[in-house]
Amino acid sequence: MPANAAYKHLPNLEHSLMTVMLAKTDAALQAAGVPDEQAQSAEELGDAQVQCGELRNGLGQIHADIAYLRGRFDLPIWALGINAAATIVILGVLLRH
Repeated sequence: MPANAAYKHLPNLEHSLMTVMLAKTDAALQAAGVPDEQAQSAEELGDAQVQCGELRNGLGQIHADIAYLRGRFDLPIWALGINAAATIVILGVLLRH
């Protein structure tokens, strides 16, 4: 389990943890003698990963909202179907004679 898994519900804290990890990565790359261009590329990749994570969280919320709405409309759809069936039966009985 990742170290920041317990903090998924706190997006600002997760972003702060990612910033600290990027700073440590940048320091390690500079200590290893990696050119600044490549170190900057690694930092940009980390930023892209943060943005991707934020998009995933947003999509997860959208999926949860859709599931909620589907659940809210199940009962009215069933009621409408039963009402339509009863109406057809009643009309059939009335129009048979």
